[in-house]
Amino acid sequence: MHIHILQLVLLILLSAMSLPVISQERLPCEWGNINVSNPACERPQVILKKYRNASTYAEHQSLLSDLNQLRNEDFQHQMKAKKTANLYDPFMDEALMFWLDWYQVAFKARSENRQLLDTETWRKHIQLAHRDPYAAIASLNKLSASADENDSALRLLLIGALTNQLNTLAEAANQASVSIQSKDNDHEKRSQRFDIYVEKHKLDFNIGETCYGGNYTGRHFAAVKKRYPQSNYAQAAAYLAMRITPCGECEGDFSCYLSKGLAPMGDFLQAYPQSTYVTMLLKRANNQIRGQFIVRESQGDYLSKSDPKTGDYSAQSAANVLIAFEGSLKQIAPTELISTKLLLADLYIKLNQRGNAKRVIDWLVEHAQDSAELVALRQALAGDHVPKQVENTKQVAEKKKELMQAYRRQACELDKAWLGQDGVACQDARLTVTE
Repeated sequence: MHIHILQLVLLILLSAMSLPVISQERLPCEWGNINVSNPACERPQVILKKYRNASTYAEHQSLLSDLNQLRNEDFQHQMKAKKTANLYDPFMDEALMFWLDWYQVAFKARSENRQLLDTETWRKHIQLAHRDPYAAIASLNKLSASADENDSALRLLLIGALTNQLNTLAEAANQASVSIQSKDNDHEKRSQRFDIYVEKHKLDFNIGETCYGGNYTGRHFAAVKKRYPQSNYAQAAAYLAMRITPCGECEGDFSCYLSKGLAPMGDFLQAYPQSTYVTMLLKRANNQIRGQFIVRESQGDYLSKSDPKTGDYSAQSAANVLIAFEGSLKQIAPTELISTKLLLADLYIKLNQRGNAKRVIDWLVEHAQDSAELVALRQALAGDHVPKQVENTKQVAEKKKELMQAYRRQACELDKAWLGQDGVACQDARLTVTE
C-alpha cells in the first residue's frame, strides 16, 4: 500500500516537473496564419513592426535578411513535417525587393542621393509608403517645388515607382498591420479602394479588360526623361519603366510572353548602350530567355508546336522575337555581348535559323576567343543537326526540374549581385521543383 502511495506521489511530482517543459513548447508559427496570442509568432510580429518603420536602405537590407531566415525556417519545418511547401503570398518580399531595387537606381542616378534619402523628409515619406502607399503618394505630390532639379527628378521617380507597384505595396502594408488591427483587413474593401483611386487618377492608369483593373501609364517616368534627357535620372526612369506591366493578354502564346519580357530591356539597351545598367540587364535577359525555353529544352524539341497545356508555340515567331532583341544590341560594346551571342547562336541553330546562326557565329569568331562552346556551335551548324523530341516523360520531367533549378539559382545570384541581398528568386531556388 505504501509503495503504491509512493509511486503515486512520484508520478504527481514528475508530472508537475514536466509541466513547465510542456508549456514552453511552442506551436510553430506559420507566416500565412500569424496568431498574435501564440508566443511562437513573436519573431514574425517583430518583422512586421520593422517593415512598418523601415526608412533606409540598410534597414531594408537587414529586414529582407531577417525575413528570408524566417521563411527558410518555415520551409524546413514544413519539409520535416512532410507537408507540401506552402510559403505564402510574397507581398512583403516583393515590396522589399522593389525598395532595394529603387534605392540602387536612385544611388546610381546621383551619388548625393545616399545622403539625401537619409534626411528626415525623405525618411518620413518612405516610412509612410510602408504603412499606406496611397497617403505617401498624396504627400509627395504636395511637397513644395524644389529649387534643385535633381530633388524634383527624384521625387517624380519615387511617385512613379510607388504608383506602378501600388497594389503590391498596399498588400504588403496590410500584411504588416496584421497585429495592429488593419482598417483594410477586408480584401474586397482594399480592391474597391484601388478601383476608386484609379478612377480619380485617370492620367496615371490605363484601364480596360486587359489592364488588370488599372496599369500604370509611366507618366512620371516620361516626365523625368523629358525634363532631364541627358542625365542619369533619364536612365533611372527608363530602367524603372521596364517594371511597368503592359496591358494585353498573351493567352498562351509563347512568343508573346518572350517578347513581353525582352522588349522593354531591348528598348532600354538601344536607348542607353553605354549605361552602367548594361551588364546586369544582359545577364537578366540571358536568364529570362533560358527560362522561356526550358520546356522546349527539356523536351529536346524546338521546332514543333507545343501541346495545349503549354500554349501555342511557333519556332519562326520565337526566332523573330530573338532577332528583334538582337537588333537592339548593335551599339553595345562587343565585350559585353559574348554570352548573349553564344546563347542566341545556339537557339538559332535549334530553331532552324541557320542563316542567323551563321551570322552570329561569324561575329563570335571575330570578337570572342576560341572556346569549347564556340567549337561546339560551329560543329552543330556544320552537321545540320536538328533536335529531336524526347518521348520518355520521366526524362522530360527530370530534365525540366534540373533546368528550372539552374534558372532559379541564376536569378537568385543576379538579385544578390544587383541588390546586395537575396529575395523572392532565392526562395524559389530553394523549393523542390515539381512543375
